[in-house]
Amino acid sequence: MVVLCGAQLARHGDMWGFVPLVGQNIVMNEESRQKYYVEDPVREQMKRFAMRLKELRAEHGLTTRQLQEKTGVSRGSITRWENCQSVIMSDQLIRLAEFFNVRVGYLLGVEEE
Repeated sequence: MVVLCGAQLARHGDMWGFVPLVGQNIVMNEESRQKYYVEDPVREQMKRFAMRLKELRAEHGLTTRQLQEKTGVSRGSITRWENCQSVIMSDQLIRLAEFFNVRVGYLLGVEEE
């Protein structure tokens, strides 16, 4: 799933592009092209997760490429999570929490160490 803030996927001929929207958060399933609208609390949760991931990566002195090499999670996914452009799937969330040796709740920003 990809979160597109303030944009709508549109097709023009054989090309796909994003059309700006005002005040809407859209979650897009890349495979089915289905759109889901997310509420502000979901968006806030994504921001907390992004902040924690950036902090943990910085504490460990890792670039996105190094984190990719150590966890097997794609560099593009890491970048999209840190920029609140994508929703993390549970298996990847668990993998990152295990790598950083933190609880999933901490990584999500809903609990302290």
